[in-house]
Amino acid sequence: MKQAYVLLAAALVLVAGCARRGSLASEYSPRAVTAQARLGSTFHVAGIEASEQPATMQLPSPATDPAQTRRVMIYNAVMSLVVEDIQRTVETIRNEAEAVGGYMQAMDATSITAKVPAGVLRQVIAAVEKLGQVTRKEIKGSDVTDEMRDLRIRLQNAQEVRKRLVALLERADKVEDALKVERELERVTETIELLKGRIRALENKVAYSTLTVHLNSPLPQHVIKEEVPFPWVRELAGDMLKGRVTEVRTRTRGRSVDFEPPESFAKYHEADYLTRATSAEGVLLKVQRHRNVEGADLAFWTTLIKRSLTAKHAIAITQVRDTTIQDNVEAKIIDGVKEIGGEDYSYLVAVAQTDDYVYTYEAWGPSQEFAKARESVESSIASMDVLWFLQSLLR
Repeated sequence: MKQAYVLLAAALVLVAGCARRGSLASEYSPRAVTAQARLGSTFHVAGIEASEQPATMQLPSPATDPAQTRRVMIYNAVMSLVVEDIQRTVETIRNEAEAVGGYMQAMDATSITAKVPAGVLRQVIAAVEKLGQVTRKEIKGSDVTDEMRDLRIRLQNAQEVRKRLVALLERADKVEDALKVERELERVTETIELLKGRIRALENKVAYSTLTVHLNSPLPQHVIKEEVPFPWVRELAGDMLKGRVTEVRTRTRGRSVDFEPPESFAKYHEADYLTRATSAEGVLLKVQRHRNVEGADLAFWTTLIKRSLTAKHAIAITQVRDTTIQDNVEAKIIDGVKEIGGEDYSYLVAVAQTDDYVYTYEAWGPSQEFAKARESVESSIASMDVLWFLQSLLR
């Protein structure tokens, strides 16, 4: 076990050093690893001593010829156009982006921001130029080659440390030693997941370029009429965009939607058929009951909500799914994503109805945290009981 302790000591020193620096920017860098490899002499970490020199970790050597390195770029384009019909042009640009596999990120009365595959950015720009008089065109590229390479090297180093810790755990003879290794293994595994997340986010920004088009017109524009006459539909996802948090209120007995909150979520508002809850990681819920109207079925509400989320809040809808809740009541789940303050947010709204009421179950939060809570949230959706009031009258 002496050699095994040496490996654990080297791993512990490496992980502990990264923790003290408090930043992923320095974790598992070539300089840090080689410095640890040169320590030699005696380690004393978590009560373990070893006097052997740890083996130097093999790292990929960077390319010496810049011409042989494929540059990794993030492109952003900004355009200004003078057109006759602003609203129609916005819709045309949106359709053009979707036609090449992109999506709308944001939209208001005089501008649109779309994400398009990087390989067709110039193609989309050329199509937009034909829609009016171009008064401004600017394309900027950010080189993230070094950042991407650094992240991948650190990920490779962390994975190597994890392999050594796993091998060490298999050879541990004492429970105390095994627990020490397991703690460090958990830390390294968490770091690996963080690095993978950062790499995925960077890869997405590289894969999809951003195109923002500002529009102006010398002609008077038609007044845009409110197309959605139901205020509660227009307000869906509004709390996510505003970052709204309602103060805690005392629960009003018998005046709330019946459902089981997700695991590790706490209710902080429950009154007037509106319930709000939150997780400690910042995933929020809003469950509400609304009056149904004559002639409106589940398909009607699903289509209207989807259109409102896209047009009013520029949420990119990723899918619409069928599901069932308590008593086999049919429901729909609408999934979407939106970038807010440079961070990707996931949004979900489940819709169910009876003859008299429509029920909505909203959930949103940073995509990374939302992914962890999704299974629990969807189990909570399945627990919604929209027939409890009717059934209580029939008893």
